[in-house]
Amino acid sequence: MIRRPPRSTLSSSSAASDVYKRQVCWQDVQAAFKKAGHGREMGDNDLDQMMHRKVTLMLKIEDIPAALEGEWRMYCKGTGKDDKPFSYGMYITDVEELAPEGHVRRFGFRGRSRADGKFELTNGVATWNEHHTGRVRLQYTENWLAQGASSSSDDMVARLKSNGKFECESSSGFIQKARREDTLPDDAGERMLSKYYIGDRDAAFEVMPFGELCGGLGMAGLDEMLAHVFFVWPTLPTGPKTWTRYGQEKETWGLTVPELKQAVVGGGVYDEGFVQSIVQELSNCNTCEFDPKQGAVLWPDVQHVFRRYIGDKADEIQMLDPLCTLTLKIPEDQIVQMLKGEWRMFCRNMAGGRSDSAFSYGLIIDRVNEVEVVGRCKKFTFTGRPRQRGKYQVKDGTAVWNEFGNGRLFIQYTESWPNGTDDHLRARLKCNGKFACESTAGFVQKARKEETLPTQSKRRLESKYYTGDTDAAVSVGEE
Repeated sequence: MIRRPPRSTLSSSSAASDVYKRQVCWQDVQAAFKKAGHGREMGDNDLDQMMHRKVTLMLKIEDIPAALEGEWRMYCKGTGKDDKPFSYGMYITDVEELAPEGHVRRFGFRGRSRADGKFELTNGVATWNEHHTGRVRLQYTENWLAQGASSSSDDMVARLKSNGKFECESSSGFIQKARREDTLPDDAGERMLSKYYIGDRDAAFEVMPFGELCGGLGMAGLDEMLAHVFFVWPTLPTGPKTWTRYGQEKETWGLTVPELKQAVVGGGVYDEGFVQSIVQELSNCNTCEFDPKQGAVLWPDVQHVFRRYIGDKADEIQMLDPLCTLTLKIPEDQIVQMLKGEWRMFCRNMAGGRSDSAFSYGLIIDRVNEVEVVGRCKKFTFTGRPRQRGKYQVKDGTAVWNEFGNGRLFIQYTESWPNGTDDHLRARLKCNGKFACESTAGFVQKARKEETLPTQSKRRLESKYYTGDTDAAVSVGEE
C-alpha cells in the first residue's frame, strides 16, 4: 500500500513555484545581498551605498522639474516647549538644469512665498543621483522679510520623496515638513484638519486669484481655456432666454454656478479651481452685471471680466470677440439636424425698391454628408431642391463647421433659375434656425427653418416667409 502525503504538505516543486508567484520588493533584494555578505560596512563604493536602509524607492525621483515646480504647504514648529506650530505656502518656480557633472545632475530653482512679501527663496539647488541612488537633495534659503527689509534667513536642506513630501534640516532649528499642495484634499473643510494649514485658514479656503489664473495660462492658454468653456456651454436643443445685460437685451443661455462648474470640469481638462476663480471675479468685478442672487451666469459676463482684466490685448483672443456668441455656435452633434429639412426663403430685389418686389419660396435640404475633418474643423456637402418642383435647381452645396475655431457653420450653394440667373449664396447659420444670405444676384435674402414658424395657417400668412406663397402657408407638410 502506497502512503500519500497529506494534501497540506507541499512538494518541493510546488513550493518553488510559489516563490515565483510572490511579489518581490526592493527590501528583499537588499536583504539577499546583505545575506551574501555585501554591505556589512557602509563604505564609499556604490554597492555599499545601495545596501543602506535609507535607500528606498520612495526617495527615487525621475522627473525633477515636475516633482519640484508648484505650490508647497510648509508645516513649521519651533523646538521650545511653548512654541506654537504654524504653516505657510511656498511656490517653487523656474526649475532649470545646470551643467551636468558625470552621473550627477543639478538644477537651479527660484521661489517665493504664497502670501506676497512674506519671504523670498534664494540659492535654490536640487542635486540628483549623488550616490547612484536616484535621490534628490534640496538646498535653499528662505529670506524672511519685515517691512520690505531682510530680517532673518533660514538655510534648508531636505530629501525629496516621490510622494510629494520632504522634511527639512533648518539652520534656525525649526522642525519643518513640506507637502505638495496638489496632494492635499480638495475639500476646504478637510484641508483645515491638516497640519499643513495650521494658522492659515485663508489658504485652505482660498480660490485662485483671477490675475494668477490669467498670468499662469498666458494669452494662448487663455484662448484655449475660453474656447473650452464656450464649446462645453450647453445650448441646443433647449431654446435661449432673453436677458438684459450691458444695456442690451440678449437671447442666450444662462447657467447656474453649479451647472457651469459641471460643464467645465466634466471634460477633465480643467479643475474646479478654474471655475471658482472665474465666478469670484464675476462677483467682485464692479462693472460686471452678473448678479449672484439671480444666479445666472451668461457667456457675455465671462467675456466681460476677461476683457476688463486683459485690457487692450483682449483683441488678440478670438473668444473675446463680441461677435463670438452662443447663438452663432452650432453644437457639433447638431450640424446635420440643423441643415436638413425645409427652409422658408424671404427674398427682395434690391433694384426694385417696392413692396411688391418681395417674394418667398421653399428650399428643402435633403442629404448632408460629412466629407473631411481637419483638426476640429468639419466639411460637408449637401443636396437640395425647391419645395415646388422645377422652380429652380440647387447646386454645389457645401458647409464648413468651426473653420475659425468659434463653432460657426457656414454654407454655400447656387440656385439656378429657369431665366438663366445663377445666384451664388453664402450664409452663416444661427442656432435659432435662421440665416441671412450674401447673394451675388443682388437680393436681400433671409431664411428660416419651416419647423420654427407658427403651425396655424393664418399666422403663417402674416409672416414675411410666406409672402406671395399662400399655398405653402395653408398646405402644411405638402410638397
